[in-house]
Amino acid sequence: MAILYPPIEIIRKRKPEATPGERTLLAFLLNAYDDEYEIFFQPFLNGDLPDIIVMHKGGGVMIFEVKDWDLSNYHVNEKGNWIVNCNNSVYKNSPLNQVLKYKKNLYDLHIDSLLSLHLKDYKYWYVVKCAVYFHCHTTEYAQKFCEGEKPSDKYKTFLSKNFTIIGHDSLGKESMDRIFEKQWISKKNSYFTEELYNSFARILRPSYHTIEEGLGYKLSKEQDLLAKSEEGARKRIKGVAGSGKTFVLGIIIEVFQLLYQDRMKDFTSKILAPTGKAAKVAQCATGLAASTIHRFVGYVGGADGLVDEADLYVIDETSMVDEELLSTMLRLIPSHARLIFVGDRNQLPSIGAGSCLRDIIESGCVPCINLNVVKRQEDSSGILINANKILKGIPIKTERVNQNGDKGNAYVLVMESAIQAREQILRVVKRAGLRRFHQDEIQVICPQKRGETGTYVMNLLIQKAINPYSPEASDGEDRYPASDELKYQDTAGKLHTERLYFQVNDRVIHIKNDYKMEWYREDPVEGFRLTGRQGIVNGETGVIVKIYRTRDAQKVIQRIAVRYESGYLIYEGNKIKELMHAYAITIHRAQGSQWPIVLCPIMDRDHIMLNRQLLYTMYTRAQSTFFLTGSHRAIMRGIENDMPVRRRTMLREELIRRFGIEKKM
Repeated sequence: MAILYPPIEIIRKRKPEATPGERTLLAFLLNAYDDEYEIFFQPFLNGDLPDIIVMHKGGGVMIFEVKDWDLSNYHVNEKGNWIVNCNNSVYKNSPLNQVLKYKKNLYDLHIDSLLSLHLKDYKYWYVVKCAVYFHCHTTEYAQKFCEGEKPSDKYKTFLSKNFTIIGHDSLGKESMDRIFEKQWISKKNSYFTEELYNSFARILRPSYHTIEEGLGYKLSKEQDLLAKSEEGARKRIKGVAGSGKTFVLGIIIEVFQLLYQDRMKDFTSKILAPTGKAAKVAQCATGLAASTIHRFVGYVGGADGLVDEADLYVIDETSMVDEELLSTMLRLIPSHARLIFVGDRNQLPSIGAGSCLRDIIESGCVPCINLNVVKRQEDSSGILINANKILKGIPIKTERVNQNGDKGNAYVLVMESAIQAREQILRVVKRAGLRRFHQDEIQVICPQKRGETGTYVMNLLIQKAINPYSPEASDGEDRYPASDELKYQDTAGKLHTERLYFQVNDRVIHIKNDYKMEWYREDPVEGFRLTGRQGIVNGETGVIVKIYRTRDAQKVIQRIAVRYESGYLIYEGNKIKELMHAYAITIHRAQGSQWPIVLCPIMDRDHIMLNRQLLYTMYTRAQSTFFLTGSHRAIMRGIENDMPVRRRTMLREELIRRFGIEKKM
């Protein structure tokens, strides 16, 4: 049987569920091929989500786009464009365009060295093959449909060189063997080297499968103690950024699975996190399905509280959980279940009331394991060098550990002028471009919203730099005011007064828990259609795909459609106030998320907010490269101020009173 990632148990629990076509193709591939073939179902590739990828070591890679569509709703014109029959509009996101985009992004974004190899030798383009499976049609019908009514010789050549088009009658071993052999998937391919195979494996495989690759786990002393201890299921895990908190969970969960198997019992676990991004990180690290706490308690998704019970609950990024949410969640967790809290007490507390992580640790009521060996970045990472210096109150400087590029480096650029600091960030952003914001590869974070280096002005200038508005190509209906008038100075000292607008392709963030927002899907024929799901939580980021006007009775309404990872939301009226631009966000709002490249300005006007907690949280948002620009005095003020924001809470005292445990001095 072929190797499947993630396991079939996880695929069955996923929402939305796999389509009939996806289930049929998966079942066929799994049973028809042996363990030389690896099958990846909807691997998350920094924003891309291909349906199915098949990889054969020494052979090649094939991306499958799966469609359960009735093709009679469309036709293909002589230019190869897909036309929707009911309104004769061009459907730009056709299955052929979609799968080809996934392939191009593998070369341009995801796989190291693949683009440079292709530029040196065009044959590397054929290491990755594209296939489209039409579940409701035969292969002959699907192929004739995709050719169109009057295909040119050029278009026929384009189809034959770039796509394999199949229907349900090709899901036979002999038919698929011929396809894999013709496309050099099953045959030995000298271009698909072991080094290239390993690059694909690193990107496609969930990290949970490290132990199955024969590499084993390398644990610190504290991680090993926690993994082997039966008390591990009722401990609080804390540690600095990158110390392996989420990673060690995978081991704990696997140990529990083995113990329950030995006792002939089923084992179930749930991973809960305060934000969608934190849940995604936990899912990638453990290979298990994770969800937000809000969805678990029934605030979003239409659920009525706890749907089914589990033996183990893991609460990740606990420092972000406020008292109200923690209380609601704990009421729903059955008393017999084991519970693990995971968090970093050095980060900022939750936006809502309370300081739950710190209070529970300081109460002494819950056994605590502290992980203090950095695992996330290499020991030579400039980011972690400076983050640890901040915790110790030591001045920071540029740590350029990689002389051949920016990866791993932490830059500290001292600039006493806020305008100079802002311009330095804009230069880096311009080089990165809009696509890297859409791919969640870069983020600007700021201590405050206002001022020359606040999020309002930064969003305005970043938008002008990478997503400028073209009034000559528009009637003005495709933008919507996002702010009052903003004032800023340019490098020549000239004062400008402008407004920030929402525009198509803008990166935005939802800023309020809204449990009644309706989710939509995009139908190629009927446009946006309701899915029946409700609710979005604070902090989800997306991209504006459409701004349009519609008439409701006698009233004209302007709407903004935003694409999120889970689908589409449509904003109108007061709901638009729940959106903000997300090219630049505050450090508080960035908590719980990470990006490969992070940039941040710190100036004297931010002094009232600066402390070690803020700077540490700021630094640990970066996975690969960090750029800090700003005033030396402001940076030192943050490092020297070791007084975290203390909140007036009673949780610690109440825990001590209830359980009769006195805090150890």
